[in-house]
Amino acid sequence: MMLQRFFFILSVFVHSIFVSYGQDKPPVAVDDTVLFPVSPDMIMSFKIYPLSNDYSQDMHPIDVASVSFGSAGYGGVASDSTVELIGLHLEENYTITYRIRDKVNDLLSEPANIYLIAKNQSFDMLNINNINARINATSYHFCNYISGGYNQLNAYYECPKFSNNHTFSNLKLWIAGLDEFGNLHLTPPHFHGLGYHRYRSGPISYQYDSTFKDTWERVWTLYHTDIETHKNHFSNPGYEIPEPLLNWPGNGDTTIGQAWKLAPFKDLDQDGLYEPLEGDYPIIKGDQAIYFISNDDRGEYAADSLYFGVEIHGMAYAYDCPDDSIFQNTMFIDYQLINRSLHQYYDVFVGVKSNLGIGSPKDDYTACDTLLDAFFGYNADNYDAGINEPGYGYFPPAQAVSFLNQSLSHFITYFKHWWSEISGPQYPWDYYNSLKGKWKDESSITFGGIGYGGSQACDFQFPGDPTNPYAWSMYTASVDPEHQDFSVGSTGPFVMNPGDTISLELAILFARDYGGNNLSSVTLLKDRLKKLRAYYFTDSIPCNTILGTEDIKDEIDRPILIYPNPAKEHLHIELSSLEKINMDFELISITGSTLIQGTQGLKRGVNTITINCQNLPADLYILKLGFEESIIYRKVIIQ
Repeated sequence: MMLQRFFFILSVFVHSIFVSYGQDKPPVAVDDTVLFPVSPDMIMSFKIYPLSNDYSQDMHPIDVASVSFGSAGYGGVASDSTVELIGLHLEENYTITYRIRDKVNDLLSEPANIYLIAKNQSFDMLNINNINARINATSYHFCNYISGGYNQLNAYYECPKFSNNHTFSNLKLWIAGLDEFGNLHLTPPHFHGLGYHRYRSGPISYQYDSTFKDTWERVWTLYHTDIETHKNHFSNPGYEIPEPLLNWPGNGDTTIGQAWKLAPFKDLDQDGLYEPLEGDYPIIKGDQAIYFISNDDRGEYAADSLYFGVEIHGMAYAYDCPDDSIFQNTMFIDYQLINRSLHQYYDVFVGVKSNLGIGSPKDDYTACDTLLDAFFGYNADNYDAGINEPGYGYFPPAQAVSFLNQSLSHFITYFKHWWSEISGPQYPWDYYNSLKGKWKDESSITFGGIGYGGSQACDFQFPGDPTNPYAWSMYTASVDPEHQDFSVGSTGPFVMNPGDTISLELAILFARDYGGNNLSSVTLLKDRLKKLRAYYFTDSIPCNTILGTEDIKDEIDRPILIYPNPAKEHLHIELSSLEKINMDFELISITGSTLIQGTQGLKRGVNTITINCQNLPADLYILKLGFEESIIYRKVIIQ
């Protein structure tokens, strides 16, 4: 009996072994990781073959059975099990989930992941102080490439940083002018996620291929400490040059039509070639700087306008001044706009288009201050709910854009009355008119109300101080804040010959009065702007010696002698000129008021201009000298 039981148990055991070895097993899918570039261009097709590390436990053939693309987009699976993503426009890390199938037993694997890891060089965050702002390679800032800044949820101008509250959803340059035949040329005014009508990264070139894209679809981020370390240690054994410094775009490739001199650098041996291994180094402003180059040479345009042919060299920068509330809440953008076309342009206007949204964009007003060459946004009431609670809450801030080296010539805000004359531009000439302070029917801004349909034409909409109940502002005009759309502040007109450059430097400043209300934040904003502009004109900041760098000053300075300084009755300006040109001059108080101004024709050779200052009170003043291609500031003291 015992023997029979033994053989029975043995037979069951042997049978279970054979069954176990003969039973079909599901295939095994192994996770994959794929690097992809963050790009302003939509990737029309991106293929992944995930089966290379997957397998069948029974050595059977396998294929991809299903794919879940999630937020990465959409796509499909080809007959050879290649996973294809279609219309890919990714900015962050994403995960695709898939299963594989055993083609013999039809069993499915457990889910596996394809990790899409963003490899980014096409934008960076300026964040050395209290601001966290996204700077893009395409010159369209404070937003991601997908939304184009039309969605506040995708805004990237966070202040204070780490607060998840934003005051902009985008900022972009509009440039337009007429050529020698009266044809309209303009830079791309639109942005769409599909990639049409926008600036492209890199310098103007004859060749825009994959090599160009790999080289130029990027920004260069450097710190003042990087520059100082390189200057002191470039020849030391073991020193490793930071990648952005090593690959700084100092020179272009002239064999494919690029300009030779691009980003500014200190050329120690004066040979014109950027050689960081020989001690050359980038010239930057601020404690952190992000450099970008873009152009409009490849945009799509309507039949009644032409591309401009502008190359934009930009440097966004900020200072780390933790003990100064002005500079700790301010960033700057230095634009150099170069005419690379063969056209001579006239009546050129440059505009800064922005969607100001103080937390929630549905309860905001906009305004301008002509004395400060600035426009700004502020909350319509004393509580900002935000899109995601709590927003800024009580004591909402104000946010300004100030033109530092050019005058604000026009300011206009459009409204969400779709297809009406006061809604945003639709056609090329609409955009040009907006830069000249005109509505879509070519009528001028008029004083009072919303600025349309009145009898008194003007250049600036809502120039009054919102704290003044008698001044013209959105606040006193009782405009519905949900109806305001976006704003454009512009400067001009300019003449641009081939090769000419327009310089535009912006200060972007944030202010919040925690002890007041929405309007006292405006008062604080203007007070900070006055002080900031005084620092700019005197080339100084409270936590450093100068606002720029000595290297930059060396590159742009004309040989100018100002004497006596300090002066009592007369101030003399002596300078040399290679041609007959006009020079504008202004003597500006430390608060920003112009006290003396005029225009002087310069002859070839040495010129001396005398300013009578005997009626001015003793104080520090700013002397502003304006030439066709540049503006120069000097400090003078009147005793």
